Amino acid sequence: MADPDARGAPIAEPKGAGAGTAGVPAGRAASAPAEAAAPAAPAPGLPSSLHVHIVTPYDLFHDGDADMVVVTGTDGEYGVMAGHTPVVVALAPGEIRILHEGAWRIAAASNGYAEIDRGRVTIVVTSAEWPEGIDAGRAQRALDRASVRIADPLTAREEIERSKAGIRRARVRLHVASEHAKAGGAERRG
Repeated sequence: MADPDARGAPIAEPKGAGAGTAGVPAGRAASAPAEAAAPAAPAPGLPSSLHVHIVTPYDLFHDGDADMVVVTGTDGEYGVMAGHTPVVVALAPGEIRILHEGAWRIAAASNGYAEIDRGRVTIVVTSAEWPEGIDAGRAQRALDRASVRIADPLTAREEIERSKAGIRRARVRLHVASEHAKAGGAERRG
């Protein structure tokens, strides 16, 4: 219960409020990673699954159904299941995780946005790669080049910002390649 109102009556907190949930966007877990939530059956009248499109400027990277999708937003991770409130989310370089029939499929992605609707998620990013398609040597060289540019006191401010973005992208690619390539990008969880 919260503080009493002007009449002295206690004000009930909304269901789910309290311990760590304040300010958490709809559809996101407050204390546990988004992937820890087990997909529940949708409410009557809502779609039972999601259709996921991942689009880059060069191709349709992924087109398929999912039970849950986790994207890396500019302000943290967003877990999305069927029936999610419609929203558009700005994306930062990070993982896209797709849960389908008990298996997670992981991809490295760059900046972009996700348009989320009750039964559909459209992810538009500059680039996306499955772990087995990542050239870890190339990503490491990109990380090294960007780190050298940042350390150089003669590097222009704009180039430093581009280099910082390059470092973020390279780190994501290296992480996804090293952590998920062993399973071909698919992992059983749950």
